[in-house]
Amino acid sequence: MSSQDLVNAYLEVTKSPDWQAQPPAETADISDSQINEVKNAAGGDAAYGNMVKWAGANLDAKSIEAFDQIVNTGTLDAIRFAVQGLKSQYDAANGVEGAMVQGKAAPNKGDTFRSQAELVQAMNDRRYDNDPAYRQDVIEKLDRSDLSF
Repeated sequence: MSSQDLVNAYLEVTKSPDWQAQPPAETADISDSQINEVKNAAGGDAAYGNMVKWAGANLDAKSIEAFDQIVNTGTLDAIRFAVQGLKSQYDAANGVEGAMVQGKAAPNKGDTFRSQAELVQAMNDRRYDNDPAYRQDVIEKLDRSDLSF
């Protein structure tokens, strides 16, 4: 049987009225700990909630219906797979913080201003008005500094 024939046969079977009345034999009650495990794989309860809320606002009705059907009637493995797929879409749309695989953080590129007085002194230097390179150095040093004005 070709893959297209297999898909067509599956769709025909799922259209029958008896299909919803008898869930697959592998479907079992899912415990609270298993639900938490699935949610933790998505980043925790709050992250899972954000992801589902995003999906409701950004995915088409067919995709939402397919996800809901898997979550409501699928096996634990099917639910995990659906949540991973939704998380991938969510991460692609919203971006994720990259994880450092190896190495170390980039070194600090130079010093910083420790006070506003040091900044004022650097800006009062004659080079600040006349030398664009010096002025750029002062600006970059200010960007690295943690000063409150």
